[in-house]
Amino acid sequence: MQLSLPIILVVGAALRLWLFRSHGLAHWLSERPELVTPLTAWKRVTEGLALRRGGMAPYDGDVYHETPLMLRMVDFADNLLGQNNMWVLLLIVDLMTALVLSRVAVEMRRNLLQHQADEEERYTVLFRFSDKISKYMSPIFL
Repeated sequence: MQLSLPIILVVGAALRLWLFRSHGLAHWLSERPELVTPLTAWKRVTEGLALRRGGMAPYDGDVYHETPLMLRMVDFADNLLGQNNMWVLLLIVDLMTALVLSRVAVEMRRNLLQHQADEEERYTVLFRFSDKISKYMSPIFL
């Protein structure tokens, strides 16, 4: 089980890297209305960043819908990495998200199994008690 997480991360990173590098597929996916909304469109993020850098308020029109904190983070990352290397940051964030979700799933599984074991012990006691009572009660109901 421990070996499967690194394998999943490597396969996921390779798939994500392939998606970043296949420009034709990326362009096709970025134009699909099923996948791209005003909140998920990278084009809108870059337009909001250009408006901010141009001295205009990105929230005046209907172009940018992200939070101001997100705009500042994208501006910082763009200054640090450049527009062409933003995929590195996005890949790192994806891998960190996968690690956090994996840890949450492991903790939830552990918690639910412990809860199930506690419940099983409680119901076992109740079942034994009801079994003893049914021995004495069955002649009454016959």
